[in-house]
Amino acid sequence: MMAERFNRNGKAVPRVLHVVPALFGMEGLMGGAERYALELARYMADAVPTRLVTFGDVEQHETIGNLEV
Repeated sequence: MMAERFNRNGKAVPRVLHVVPALFGMEGLMGGAERYALELARYMADAVPTRLVTFGDVEQHETIGNLEV
């Protein structure tokens, strides 16, 4: 999913949201697809504001480099 906001000069600034529909992290899965989504989002976060949303038993917030998880 990609959304845009506008900066003070009226220029569109894209934002990216990746959603992984599986348990993720210490108690969840970390297979190939989950690792791919994490790495893709992590590298994209260096170029545009990016968030990765996953699902698990406990709500957690983490920052990995420029990526919000």
